[in-house]
This record gives sequence, structure tokens and C-alpha cells, in this order.
Amino acid sequence: MVLGATSLSEGDYSGGTCTWTLTIPDVGDAQFYSIEVGDRGQITNSSSEMEASGWSFFISLG
Repeated sequence: MVLGATSLSEGDYSGGTCTWTLTIPDVGDAQFYSIEVGDRGQITNSSSEMEASGWSFFISLG
């Protein structure tokens, strides 16, 4: 089930790395949360992992 979606805006380039920041408001409570960029597959974190990370996903695409 998709609870929210957004688009990537122009990223910030620094030190050889591009960073994008995005917000998906009002997602709601769940045991697990997933994010997918393009067709690279989902990254899934548990609710406790999300809370520990300040409700942020940190992913690296290579």
C-alpha cells in the first residue's frame, strides 16, 4: 500500500556526493516504512529504526 509519494527536486552537490531532501507528510503509524527511488528496489526500516534516525531514511545509490 502506498501511503505517500513525492518527486526529487534538484540535489545539492558537495564533496563528490549528491544529496536530496524530501518530505512526505502525514504518513501515519506502521510497523515498517519503505522508500523506493526509481526502479532500484525498496529500502525498508522498522518503526523503531525510523524513530532512532529522527524519522529519516539515509540511502546510497551506486
